[in-house]
Amino acid sequence: MEAVEQAKHVWSKGTLKLSCIRTRGDVETPVIKTLDLVDTGYRRGGLLEEMVASSECPMSDQRGYKLIRLLKASAHDPDVKHILGLRGKV
Repeated sequence: MEAVEQAKHVWSKGTLKLSCIRTRGDVETPVIKTLDLVDTGYRRGGLLEEMVASSECPMSDQRGYKLIRLLKASAHDPDVKHILGLRGKV
């Protein structure tokens, strides 16, 4: 199966979809890792958007999984939201 690579990660009002590639042997398969923005309270903007925009696309499946896990684990820390430039209620 030949991989179809997306040119960018995709933001919507309720989600951030990271374009990833899963590699098994010599086969690369496109996968999407999704962060539910509503569930976490994150939104587009600030340092978070800059980090995503400057990240490789597509990224490895493992790195995408780790980033989503890290963001979910940090979602309820007001200091993290402040650092990422996500002030105020979302």
